[in-house]
Amino acid sequence: MRVAVAAPLAILISIGAAAPAAADDHSDKAVAYRQAIFKVMGWNIGALSQMAKGERPYDAAAAQQAANALAALGPIMPGAFDPATKSKRTLQAIWDEPAKFQSAVDQYLEASVALAAVAGNGRDAVGGALGALGASCKNCHDSFRGQR
Repeated sequence: MRVAVAAPLAILISIGAAAPAAADDHSDKAVAYRQAIFKVMGWNIGALSQMAKGERPYDAAAAQQAANALAALGPIMPGAFDPATKSKRTLQAIWDEPAKFQSAVDQYLEASVALAAVAGNGRDAVGGALGALGASCKNCHDSFRGQR
């Protein structure tokens, strides 16, 4: 699990600064970059959710690693939303209301850091903190995500 999460995360972080430039020249690559961020998020949220629900044995080290990955993705997320990458999945409000978008990102950051702070403390701790993270995701999707 360590390599499965750490390798994609390291790649995403290492190219994080290049995302805006990539969006200028290659919006398709910038969209792929953004999608990769969300795939890594989904993978880690899924693993934590399975642990919290008892569908997978709780593993403190794996839970901590997944939560740390989620917290690390937050700061690079805004850079994945270049206006050149607008699609039916991204609402114009992302760029028209930057303060509101940043507030949604900040809510995710706060929830992901709180999750990382308790991920190693057991299934119940993960479940409680995962609820707040899910609420932050829903908030952003409700405000800034378009239809498929």
